[in-house]
Amino acid sequence: MNVGYVVSRYPLLSETFILREMWERERAGHQVFVYPLRRVTTGPRHERTRALRAPVWVAPWMQVGCHVRRLRRHPLRYCAALAAVVSGNLGDWNLLAGAIAYWNKAVAMAERMERDGIEVVHAHYATHPAMVAYVVERLTGIGYSFTAHAHD
Repeated sequence: MNVGYVVSRYPLLSETFILREMWERERAGHQVFVYPLRRVTTGPRHERTRALRAPVWVAPWMQVGCHVRRLRRHPLRYCAALAAVVSGNLGDWNLLAGAIAYWNKAVAMAERMERDGIEVVHAHYATHPAMVAYVVERLTGIGYSFTAHAHD
């Protein structure tokens, strides 16, 4: 199975538990793909980061082409997903700002995940990563799950 992981930042030493989960999935024969919202380029890393075979893809902040392609192919799906993201975050200005900021990355990730043959998406944290997984599902039909953690 091709599993796409959406995480806030990668790799983070403090999130070794996520790395272990992905590593175990690979050991079980799954193909893991990592889609961080932001790449971490400095700081210490867990030694197993090098052992993970998963490709890592960080979406650029703005990719106009993927929005145009989505709107042409499925305009209602695109608009409904955007409306759901905005209306679902209206009660919290911080979540709304993040949802709008990560909308561009979510659309780009949806396109990339289709290209990568992702069969299921799993997000860690019930905030922006889960919102991105939700958008991917709304735009592509790829099912998703998420894990909520302490501060969620």
